Amino acid sequence: MRSRPSAMSSRHHVVHKNPLSAADPDPLPDVVASWPKWWLLPDPLSTKWLSLQHAGPCFPPDYTPHGVPILYGGQPVSLGPAAEEAATLYAATIGVAPSSNVFDANFFSDFLTIIRASEPTTCPITEFDKCDFSPLINYLSAERARRQAMSADEKAAAKAAKAALEEPHAHAYVDGQPVKLGAFHVDPPCIFRGRGQHPLAGKIRARVRPEDVIINVGESDPVPLPPSAHKWKQVVHDHSALWVAKWTDSIEGGDRYVHMPLVSAWKGLADFKKFEAARRLKGGIERVRREYMRSIRDEASEQRERQLATAVYLIDWIGLRVGGSPSQDADDGTVGILGCCSLQCKDIAVTSEDTVSIAGARELALDPLVCTILRSLKQEKQDAEPLFHLIDFTLLSRYLTSLMDGLTATVFRAFNASFSTQQELARSPANAASIDDLVSFHGRALEAAAARCHFALDALSTEVTGVCTAQVNYVDPRISVSWCKRHHVPIERVFMLSLTEKYVWALDVDPDWHW
Repeated sequence: MRSRPSAMSSRHHVVHKNPLSAADPDPLPDVVASWPKWWLLPDPLSTKWLSLQHAGPCFPPDYTPHGVPILYGGQPVSLGPAAEEAATLYAATIGVAPSSNVFDANFFSDFLTIIRASEPTTCPITEFDKCDFSPLINYLSAERARRQAMSADEKAAAKAAKAALEEPHAHAYVDGQPVKLGAFHVDPPCIFRGRGQHPLAGKIRARVRPEDVIINVGESDPVPLPPSAHKWKQVVHDHSALWVAKWTDSIEGGDRYVHMPLVSAWKGLADFKKFEAARRLKGGIERVRREYMRSIRDEASEQRERQLATAVYLIDWIGLRVGGSPSQDADDGTVGILGCCSLQCKDIAVTSEDTVSIAGARELALDPLVCTILRSLKQEKQDAEPLFHLIDFTLLSRYLTSLMDGLTATVFRAFNASFSTQQELARSPANAASIDDLVSFHGRALEAAAARCHFALDALSTEVTGVCTAQVNYVDPRISVSWCKRHHVPIERVFMLSLTEKYVWALDVDPDWHW
């Protein structure tokens, strides 16, 4: 049995007490406090770890031949280990998996390939209809009965032995911190079933051997030992990857992985990336707004271009989503609500030369030229027709990216909410009477952010849920954390515990950090 990799120390990964209030208990559960702190690395979007140690994937036991023959034309035919294993796998599907001509033909094609590669030329098997797998079916039935008849002690001993073999493979050590791996087993050979009438149903999924597996470790970390008499296909050092091993599926051709779990610290990478993109937008917002406003003002602009620019204006100033796709770009649970590409004429009313009402909500002030364009888009259309009839999800998403790499409606909302919060918190009273006063001030800053982005605009939302939406999804948490540190406000006064866990990567920010 291979030994478990030892945990290594790392200057980047220290279990911290609450950096915001030494007098208060640490609000982080132990599992969160021990996560690898990727956010302290120089480039966390491309380097997610420095050290990666593990024992490799857990392979299934080698096949043990049982010596039971199949019948061919009524005569017993003993097979070698490879062909016997394939025949036994097929026998296990009889009466369990739906049979079909495609299933049987796919199996027998692979079965013949194995026979030609591993059996002597005297093997008579050439036709599927002459094959009788009943001796193998009887053998498998007897094996099931034998296992069921095992005593409780025998079953417990077998379970303990299996667990002992698997235990070294169940964890990896990332920058010295243990993380539990998810599916760390290499799947054993099987008959592929697929879903429905899958054209590959019946094919034999080949046994994966170490020679098929690529291992990912750090350059200075020990390479896990492959099973005896084997070697790995390749050893790589991909610090941007969150997998420890991968191989190619023999049937469908895609890569299969042993992943580090995203329930750990790395789940915050998507949020980190979103807020870093919002910070980049801060530096280019004036240019972005000039570009889309140029297309709005230019009457000679191509009609589709003008619709795209107008949609981006609404995304920027009202907080609308792109819309028009089942997946959307919303991360606050309001998928399908008020998307530009799904906006119908009945959803918007131009109430004056510079105000509109969307979905029956309160009036919103807009650029008069935008109101004019919206009014013209509604002309000669039925209520249920799309307002922006020349654009769709793909076109609008591409247009956003043309304005800035990585720009999405979500990034726009994160920028506007974060910028508004930063501006409001910059007005914090220098001599607040109490912590309660500061907490109230922070709450009003979030209200301003929600109002700026119109998070309470949807018919299903309220002012309270709008503030919650702003803080949970769109205000960069580092703004609140650095503000708390500067004003000596315990983080738990402005972040609920679940939010502290979600944004654990923000807790190491310096007090003088500014968005």
